[in-house]
Amino acid sequence: MASDTFAQMCSKYACMPCDGGADPAPRSEEIVYKRNFVGDNDDEKPTIEYAAACDIVKQRARKRRRQEQEKPATEACWLCARTQGRRAPGSALGRFYKMFADQYRNLNEGVLYEQLHAMFESQVRAPLLLQNIECPELSAEEIKTHLLEHNLDPGVWVSEEIRTLKSVSGVMRNNMFIEKDGAVDVNDKRVINYLKVQKHITDLYNARLVNMNYFCPQQNVAK
Repeated sequence: MASDTFAQMCSKYACMPCDGGADPAPRSEEIVYKRNFVGDNDDEKPTIEYAAACDIVKQRARKRRRQEQEKPATEACWLCARTQGRRAPGSALGRFYKMFADQYRNLNEGVLYEQLHAMFESQVRAPLLLQNIECPELSAEEIKTHLLEHNLDPGVWVSEEIRTLKSVSGVMRNNMFIEKDGAVDVNDKRVINYLKVQKHITDLYNARLVNMNYFCPQQNVAK
């Protein structure tokens, strides 16, 4: 009797994929995203369909990929390709980088990179062209970009950070004073932020560059 009851109970749970009586599982569904704005006329509540929004995103992505594919290939930096590894101090490029390290602290940016450009043209590019070796003409701005952005030497990066933070601290120092009740006072919050910037500058000065990757004692400009 118990066996008959169990069989009747099992018959109620037929295998849905096998008995053919169940509806097929849906292969897609439409999701509608509704966004309401509270305004003067509550009857006008725009509705944004999720599917339409996805199409817009896909179209923008396709357009961006198409633009990237049509964009001409960017040429690699010539200085990066020619200065991999150690540079011989007596070579033309070695003297080029030594001039940058020696004059980085002494010359204004405009003067420094113009002089580096003149040195590159006369001592690096001209001799290579005489040997029928291809060498592009680099502008002073391209040389500056290579030395400050492409260069991985930590001394250059630390020096640029110190310069930037010093400019920031100068602005903060000039704006920390306020007038209060007819007298000159200081803004406590601005003073605290100013001291944080000063501490970061001191930490950069005390950074042990020799422990950093790509350290080069001949090119260390953070002194």
